[in-house]
Amino acid sequence: MTGFVCESVGFRYPTADGWITALSEVSLEARGHEIVSVVGPSGCGKTTLLKLVAGLLQPTSGSIRFTPGENGDRPRNALVFQDHGVFPWLKVVDNVAFGLEMQGVGPAERRARAMEFLQRIGLADFADRHPHELSVGMRQRVGIARAYVSQHPILLLDEPFGALDAQTRLLLQEELLGIWQEDQKLALFVTHDIEEAILLGDRVLVMSGRPGTVVEEIPVPLPRPRALAAPDRPEITEVKWHIWRHLEKEARRQLSIPG
Repeated sequence: MTGFVCESVGFRYPTADGWITALSEVSLEARGHEIVSVVGPSGCGKTTLLKLVAGLLQPTSGSIRFTPGENGDRPRNALVFQDHGVFPWLKVVDNVAFGLEMQGVGPAERRARAMEFLQRIGLADFADRHPHELSVGMRQRVGIARAYVSQHPILLLDEPFGALDAQTRLLLQEELLGIWQEDQKLALFVTHDIEEAILLGDRVLVMSGRPGTVVEEIPVPLPRPRALAAPDRPEITEVKWHIWRHLEKEARRQLSIPG
């Protein structure tokens, strides 16, 4: 079963004014098949944590170990970012198939697999369009499709719905849940939205302000498959306010609002 363990992970980076510590003593464990949501105040290092798991950055202290794999080697992972990350010069089908191309899959097979997934999410008619011809929500679906078609065991999502309007956001949350339910990849989902974290996650990791660390791990008391109406349940409302109480103090400090 694919998974990873962060042990006392820290990360700091240099600036003109000296070193800044983004993360300190972050410890967590994630194993498939689950979605682990991460919430925290702005600037707490959520995206930095995601990049460390992805291997785009290296910890300055502590360690990240992966299983299975010899010596904790990092398995392949797929990333979905808020800004879509699609290549504007490639057609939709080629964007979706890009990860397969990087794996050495032949043209015919990768197009067939990409088209199959585009059909599944209702974008097959747009396969030969370019991203600028699509709506923002459709471009984000292309990014998610590329991540899934690549068939990497770990899915890393950095506020993928943050730039969307409320209606599109709800629809894509529901679509992501439906896609995930079929193969249940291990997913790390970073978001500012407490309700989204609860709706999508099996657990919610709450981070402190910078330097970020995990202050609490909260299990989500909802069975799967999920429904969009789930956050209206009393126990979910209780979890939501519990998380908010963690974040409120830091949010007030950032906005200079007295508590």
